[in-house]
Amino acid sequence: MTAHGTQRRDLDILSASSDRFLRFGFRKTSMDDVARAAGLSRQGLYLRFPTKEALFDATIDHLIDQAAEAVRRELGRDGHALEDRLTAAFAALADIHTDHLDELLEVAAARREGAPPALEQSIIAEFATALAESLPEDVPAADRSARILYATSHGLKRLTSSPEEYVDLMRHAVHLMSDRRTPAGDRP
Repeated sequence: MTAHGTQRRDLDILSASSDRFLRFGFRKTSMDDVARAAGLSRQGLYLRFPTKEALFDATIDHLIDQAAEAVRRELGRDGHALEDRLTAAFAALADIHTDHLDELLEVAAARREGAPPALEQSIIAEFATALAESLPEDVPAADRSARILYATSHGLKRLTSSPEEYVDLMRHAVHLMSDRRTPAGDRP
């Protein structure tokens, strides 16, 4: 198999393992489940990932890359207002989060220090970069604003009952942050 073919096969496996781990959690996902979902034999999966833990580690890295790419893509949309880009980026991030993501991040943290912070820090850094490009100098640091919005997003995911409600409230939070950046005398 060529390098490109191997890379494609790995992406197929990681896509299948992401789906299985996010749907069923670490403990309830078996290598057989992932092999079937990826269209491989169990032995074929073990040739590439010798243990469930090795597959899990690669899956966490894949999820981090996916989340960061989704956020980057939405934040980088030209011709859209910052509020719209931020809201779209948080909505894209929410699409990745499921009931089992917290469990996966806890398992990752236990297996290798820094996995959840790596995910969170990479996402916050993407938001901070976008904010830094548009924040006036008198506003608190872009990193601080990104952390506040990320924490708000995390809380809203737990409190809302639908994706639509989450996006609506997140849009409001982004608007409040943006509105706060405008001096009172400059508001309509």
